[in-house]
Amino acid sequence: MPFKVIGKIGVMIKASLSIILACTVSCSSYKSQPSENKNSDHSALIRVNNEQDLYEAFDQITDTKVIELKNRIYNLDKPLILNNLSHITINGNGAVLVLDSLVNDVVEMNRCHNVTIDNIKALHKEADGPVGCTGNVILISGGSNITIINSELNGCGVVGVSAYKSINLKIIGNYIHKNTHYPIIYDGPSATIKDNVFENNGNQNKIAYMAGSPWPPLQFYNKNVTTSELIIEGNTFGGSQN
Repeated sequence: MPFKVIGKIGVMIKASLSIILACTVSCSSYKSQPSENKNSDHSALIRVNNEQDLYEAFDQITDTKVIELKNRIYNLDKPLILNNLSHITINGNGAVLVLDSLVNDVVEMNRCHNVTIDNIKALHKEADGPVGCTGNVILISGGSNITIINSELNGCGVVGVSAYKSINLKIIGNYIHKNTHYPIIYDGPSATIKDNVFENNGNQNKIAYMAGSPWPPLQFYNKNVTTSELIIEGNTFGGSQN
């Protein structure tokens, strides 16, 4: 009889150890997963609080990042430039970007893909003298899938958005005004320009479209139209400078 009792106790101890071991492995695996995702999300976000932060973010940024600006005025002494980057989002939170230089563009994007600029106000300082401003507000060269949304692009820039050789450009829900030449110049195969307000821009407030042709542009639109290359819909065209 004692032998049988000891045998049963041994079986029970062995079973208990197996359960404890299984639970330890399972719980360890479960706890390791959330911390890995948390670190990944954190590394993709760059928060900007002042001009130095902003320039460092643009100078050091790599692919697949989000730049989040504090809602304040940023006084800039040189352009903000993105080169050869993909999957970048700039959340402006209503930030105001004021460029001191009248000959440079406020924001430049060169050969970038899948970039979104959301909720900024960008402009040059007020010009003194007869020459005025010769820089664009936003200049896009090459690339694809660039989106500018919910933003205000204000002169004295010569053009609100100048985009050359850019594929699938989207300009949606913006207020583009007081640019001395055009609200938009586009040279490319496909663009959606939707739900914007164009007001007090030069050249009768017209969007200039080049369609691969040399300068100057030959096609102009200050009304909503749809062509094989362009979707221009839901926009409001107000008064013009000339």
